[in-house]
Amino acid sequence: MALSGNGLEPDLQLSATELNFENTVINSTSASETLTISNLNGAGDLIINALSIEGENAEQFNFDGDF
Repeated sequence: MALSGNGLEPDLQLSATELNFENTVINSTSASETLTISNLNGAGDLIINALSIEGENAEQFNFDGDF
């Protein structure tokens, strides 16, 4: 049986490739940074199963918002 056609894929786009936080006094909260993840012109559904924060001092950061 021959199959043909086009697959459906999401088209992932990030509003930024990195976020930069300024120096902050210990035990205080810095200003928020926003990262938006979009399915730009994607034909398939964009399904996100997990998010993580990685890099130096990653434990000092957290997610806040809708995801």
